[in-house]
Amino acid sequence: MTLPRFIFFLVFFAIGAIPLYLGWRARRLADAVRRWPSVPGTLLECELVSSTDDDSPTLFHQVTVRYRYSVQGREFESSRVAFAYGATKDRAFHQAIHDRLKKSSTVPVYYDPQQPSLAALTADKDSTLWLFGLIWTGIISLLFLGALLGY
Repeated sequence: MTLPRFIFFLVFFAIGAIPLYLGWRARRLADAVRRWPSVPGTLLECELVSSTDDDSPTLFHQVTVRYRYSVQGREFESSRVAFAYGATKDRAFHQAIHDRLKKSSTVPVYYDPQQPSLAALTADKDSTLWLFGLIWTGIISLLFLGALLGY
């Protein structure tokens, strides 16, 4: 295999490895949330936001929040729904989250006992980023292997 071809595959592998790592990290944090203590928090804002991408008319949905909570007398404010959460085309999924949060002005806030400013409202996981990275690096790895074997 020539050096330019090797560099080409290395760059494309890295492009897939980044979302793979970020997705894995978000899933790991989402799993950690299940073990974190919780405190009651005050929901300050909760909105279901729908928007389009600049390049596509496809509508993406996401819940945006802002909440306040207190740990050992210290006040914190956050806007994180979950660590592995982001906009998707599935409006019903986000509508369910929105409806569940809007039922009360008080919400359970799960916080990291080592770093109380790190918090989330749920441990739900969205595997989109992790799955994209896995598929991308898998395809690039197969192409790389094929090039090494001379196919």
